[in-house]
Parts: sequence; C-alpha cells; structure tokens
Amino acid sequence: MAFFTGPSLFNLDTTYFRQEKPPSLTTIGRSTAAFRGRCPPQARRSTTSASPEEPVSSEQGVDGCGRTTSASAEERASSEQQHACSKESPPEPVLFSRPEKRLWNSTNPYVGVKWNVPCCWDTCDPPMSDPLFKPKFNAKDGKVDRRRVATKCGRGTYHVGKGMPYNPAGKTGYAGLGYFRRWGPNFYVKVLLTMKQKDQMYVLCKKNSSSYFEGFVDDVENEFPKNLQNLLEQYLYEDNVPEKERKMLIQEARKSSEQYLSGSIPHPWNTDNAWIEIINYLVRCEKNQKVCNAFVKHDREDHVWRPWSNVHTIRDMVVHLKRHQKHSNITLEYSAHCTKE
Repeated sequence: MAFFTGPSLFNLDTTYFRQEKPPSLTTIGRSTAAFRGRCPPQARRSTTSASPEEPVSSEQGVDGCGRTTSASAEERASSEQQHACSKESPPEPVLFSRPEKRLWNSTNPYVGVKWNVPCCWDTCDPPMSDPLFKPKFNAKDGKVDRRRVATKCGRGTYHVGKGMPYNPAGKTGYAGLGYFRRWGPNFYVKVLLTMKQKDQMYVLCKKNSSSYFEGFVDDVENEFPKNLQNLLEQYLYEDNVPEKERKMLIQEARKSSEQYLSGSIPHPWNTDNAWIEIINYLVRCEKNQKVCNAFVKHDREDHVWRPWSNVHTIRDMVVHLKRHQKHSNITLEYSAHCTKE
C-alpha cells in the first residue's frame, strides 16, 4: 500500500536566507535529517531543482519534492496528492450562492456530495457503516487523538450528530472521508530543525529541496512525522544507543520543540466530516545535540545549514515564520486564524 507524506501546505521562503558559508557542523552539536517522503512520478518528472546557492524568487516556493512553483500551496497539495492517492478526480461539490449558507445553523436543505476513495495510506479509518467501528470523537481514542489541535486561543471542539463529526469551519459541499485517513481532524505536522551560533540563526535544509520534515500523525503531542521518526530511530540505533534511551531522546526532542502555528486551515481535501489541522514547530539542535549528531553522522551528504537574514533569535524566527507562512485566506472560521500571543 502506497504511503505519501502529504501535501506541502506551507513552504519556506528562501529569499530570506543569506548566501554565506554555513557553520561547521562539528562546532554546533551537528544536526541533520533526511526528507524521505515519496514523490509521486508526476512530481518527479516536473521537478526543477532549486540550488541552495541560488535563492528562490519571493513569488515562488520550494515544495517537499524539490520543485519551484508559483502555484498556491492548496493547488500544489491538491494536484500532487490526487495523483499520489487516486487517479479519480473529486466529484463536483454542492455549490453555495452565499457564504452564510455554509453555516451549519443555516435552515437551507443540504446534503453534501459523497466523496470517498480507497485508502492509500498506511492506515485509514473504516467506513462509518462498519458496526465494529466506534470512534470516540473530541477525545483520545486509543492511539488516535480525535481532539482538535490546541492553538493560542485554546482547544475547541466540533459537533457530532448521528455519530458523524461535523467540520467546525462549516459546510464544504462534500460528505465523507475523501482522501483523508481519519474521520474528524487529520493532523499534518511540519518540523523545522534549527540552531543558533554566534548571534545567527540557521535552518537545516535538504539540498535542492524543502527544509521541513512533514506528514500526518495520529498523536500530535507525542509523534514526529513518520519520515523523521523512522530516521531518528534508525540513526540512533546505528550509534548503538539502547532502545530505552532512544525513545527517551526522541520524546525529549518532541517535548522541547517550539510550536509557532497550529489549527484548521482551508484545503481542497476538506469535507463535512473530515478536515485538516496543521501543527508547525521548531526543534532546536543546541537542546538536542545527541539526536542531531546521529543525523549528521549518517547522512551528512544531503543537507546544508542556511543562515537566515536578520534573524538572530528564536523569537525573531517565530515572528518571521508566523508572518510569512500564515495563509492570507485563513479566515475567522478556521482556528489557525488565531494570532493571540
């Protein structure tokens, strides 16, 4: 069964990097990590490399497969994942003549167009008609967290009616699971590895590609994206770190991370009963040297440290990321809109 790491929802704007010689990895507790997601064939064929020495235009972005593109993040996600997940195009959704008709308290008769595709992930929820499937919505359901992601404004809930979760952002025109793995919220995590040296912040970038590790997770508070989690475990194992210590180091790296953006966002996959919620955070290598050292020792060929112009502290970096990676179309009905400090 094919597994793909998911849509590239936010892309690092490399125009903010100074093109200077990166610091020696041996001087900063060395860190690296490999983006091992599988690009769909179409994405690979259309790839245009973005050299680390040649900044990408501010009108373009670099996605997780190494392409430069000026298309919106949602369009890239929809196009690439549609080919990775299914050859079928989505059906035509129910259209709304006015925005207020999307509200669940609207009295207008409404039945969303059914949209379900065969599971193309490692695991998926079964159909709601399965008599053995009894999910616990708005709660931790075994290894799957079905609560909404916490934001600066708190953790909201969503309505459940007749056993079905309802998208808190309103009607979408689609009913069903669509391309998603889970009924209700689907958590998409993006991790950025950083370090500070001599009053300068650096970001770890995979050569000719994205600097993020990203993917869907079920337990947002304890899991890294699968590609990052697997590499952490593999490289620490190769360094002869005992299993108990490996788990502790990975958990400490996750717990010490600094979240800078979270919540639900508009996305072409969203349905009335399944939607995406993002969590973006930083892992600081100066706080997790043993984990980062394991990466660079085993995969030092694929990554480069880039200094970020006019960014000298973690606070500067967080402010910058919030400003430049937050979608302008995240309106009030989406929880990622919250900017409360």
